[in-house]
Amino acid sequence: MVNHMRNKVLIYIFPVVLTAFYFVRADVMPFDPARGLVEVQVKIDGRITGRFGIDTGADHLYIDRTFAQKNNLAIYSEMSGHEIKGVEGSSKGYYAQLRSLEIGGELLYNARAVVTDLAALGGHKDGLHPDGLIGFEVIRRFYVTVNYPHTLLQLYLGEPDFLNRSNYSTIPFRSSGHLVLMDVTFNDSITVPMILDFCASYTSVSPEVAARLGLDPQYTGVQKVNKMSLSDVVAGSDIKLVVMDFSSYQKDRKTRFEGIIGTSFLYHYKITIDYRRQKIYIHH
Repeated sequence: MVNHMRNKVLIYIFPVVLTAFYFVRADVMPFDPARGLVEVQVKIDGRITGRFGIDTGADHLYIDRTFAQKNNLAIYSEMSGHEIKGVEGSSKGYYAQLRSLEIGGELLYNARAVVTDLAALGGHKDGLHPDGLIGFEVIRRFYVTVNYPHTLLQLYLGEPDFLNRSNYSTIPFRSSGHLVLMDVTFNDSITVPMILDFCASYTSVSPEVAARLGLDPQYTGVQKVNKMSLSDVVAGSDIKLVVMDFSSYQKDRKTRFEGIIGTSFLYHYKITIDYRRQKIYIHH
C-alpha cells in the first residue's frame, strides 16, 4: 500500500521550459511510494544514481541543486531572467547537460535538465524531496501507467495492448500547457477543475473550495472530505486532503484550477495517462 499518511505535503508544479530528447526503449519498473510519490531510481551519465519523481505537474526534467553539486554535475549559466515557480515557492534555474539518463531500462541521451532548489519550490527545508523530477517534456512521449496497488510504473512508447481489451474505463482530460486538468466532484454537489499530479502526496483544494465543503480554510493540517469522484468512473470516500493557496502560482497565468489530485485519492488505482488522446484510463 502506498504510504500517504505523512505530515509533509510534496507538490511540484512548474512553468514550461522546452528541450529535446532521444529515446531508445521503454520498460516496467518498481517505484518507491514511501513519500506518497511515484519515485523511481535513475542513473545519470552511467555513474550517478538517484531517486526522481514522475511529475505530471512539472514541465521538464529537473535536478535538485544540492544533488547536482554533490555529484559534480556540470552546471551552466543561469537561465536568463528565468525564475522557476512552484505552488509553495520559487528558485532560480540553471542548465545542466546530461550525456544520458537511464530510467529503468529506458535510456535518454543528450538530455538538458534544469537544476534548481527543489526544497525551496516545495516549501520544505528538511530535504524530504526527490533528487529530481521527470516532467512533461519526457513523459508526454509515452503512455504512462502507474499501478499504485503494486507500486509499478510502465512507460509505453507504442500503443499498449490493453487498449484492445475492455478492462478499463476512460475519463477525458483537458491540457493547459503541460498540466492535466480534470473535473472533480465533491459530495455529489460541488464540481471544480483540478490538476492530476503524480508528485503530490496529498490531494489539495483552495481555501474557497474548502469553505464550500464545510472544512476549515485556514487549517494547514490534514482534513477529510466525505466523497470525491472523477466523472462517473471512480469515487472514493473519506479522502484526506489539505488546503493550499494557489493564487501566487496562478498569477499572470491563464490556467485556473481549484485543487490538485494527489496520492491520497489515487493510491487505490492503476491509472494510465494518454497524452496523445487526452484521456485517462482506469484499469479494472
